[in-house]
This record gives sequence, C-alpha cells and structure tokens, in this order.
Amino acid sequence: MAHSVRTGRSAFEHVFGTDWWTHLESRPDLGALFDRAMGNDTRQVHAAALEAYDFSGVRRLVDVGGGHGHLAAALLRRHPGMTATVHDRPQAMAGAGAVLAEAGVADRASVVGGDFFESVPPGGDAYVLCRVLHDWDDARAERVLANVRRALSGGGRVVVVDAVVPEGDVPHPAKAMDLTMLALHGGRERTEAEFAKLFDAAGLRHTGTWPSSSPISVLTAEAA
Repeated sequence: MAHSVRTGRSAFEHVFGTDWWTHLESRPDLGALFDRAMGNDTRQVHAAALEAYDFSGVRRLVDVGGGHGHLAAALLRRHPGMTATVHDRPQAMAGAGAVLAEAGVADRASVVGGDFFESVPPGGDAYVLCRVLHDWDDARAERVLANVRRALSGGGRVVVVDAVVPEGDVPHPAKAMDLTMLALHGGRERTEAEFAKLFDAAGLRHTGTWPSSSPISVLTAEAA
C-alpha cells in the first residue's frame, strides 16, 4: 500500500511484475476462484442497479465489460422488447453463452469479444458499464467512455453502475474500496463531480444520478 500511496500506481503490478487481469489469465485456478468469489457480489450489484434505474424504452443494450452476461440476462428477462450485446475480452466471456441460454434469452442476445480500450460495438441506444470504470485511472476510463461516445446512436444514453463517493469526511464503503482499487489496478472510486468531469472529457454530459439501497449508484450521461 505504501508504494501505491507514494506513486499513485498499482502495488500489485509492483510486486508481481504484471497486471491483475494478466496474472489471473496465467493462473486459471485463481481466475476461477476469483469469478466464484465475485459471483454473489455481482448479483447484489445487479439487483441494486435494477432497483435504482428504469431501463424501459431501451431497444438495444450494449453491456460493456459484461463478463458472463448476468446483467444482460437479468435486463432481457425484465424487458421482452430489448435486445442486448455483451462485450468483453474473450477470456472474460467464456460462460456468457451458457448464462444467456439458461436465462432463456439467448435468441435476443449476442456475445462480441474485443478490447473496450480500442472500440465497442456500435448502434446501441444504451451502453451499460457496470463496475468497469473503477478499475481504471482517469486516462484509461476516459478512453473507454470516448469509445462508447463514438459508438452511441443518436439520442442514446450511457449508464454507469458504480459506487459514488460522498463529498466530505463521512463514512462510506467506497472509501475503503478506493484504496483497494488503487493497490490492485491503479484504479479509483469517484465522487459525482469526478464522474461528471470524466463524462465531459469524453464528450458526454452527466444527466442524473440514482442512488440505491446499497453503496452502488447509477449515473447516466448522453452525448454533449
């Protein structure tokens, strides 16, 4: 942690000589353990997002960094008129097809591998980034959002599901998580004002924040 505090960079990379994701890919046993550990947390985050924000009216959803497709599956079950694309690194989406099929929504979903630092699938009218931006520093988070901005259809929206750090010296779980993200990835949790600044830098305009009963909030943005 001292390395991260002094430099603002990942202590994990300093110790292991590689980033967190590459390390997990090189150790499938640890990767599988991590996926299982995250499963329950992910379900709670998705439930909080669905509680906080109404996705009605979305025709084509693109779940950027969507992993195994659990959020897309939940949204497709809730909204029969919606189609969805799950986009992530191919290794991260290994189980997405099975998840979508088990949910009975595979006929309205597609799985597209790629690197969201390079591009994201075009044509969506809603792009969801669930617990994606907090993994990255501002420069890399801005790059992801700029790629989403380029792909966004006219009148579309960006939906970010992440913790929002409250202003001032008040307790909040995101403050502990902020230290964890710094040490693991060089990432960070953000205040609402910091999210708005990030949107602005990517050519987007912050349009609203919807808190949930959990530490997770939903923030929306549209093309500036």
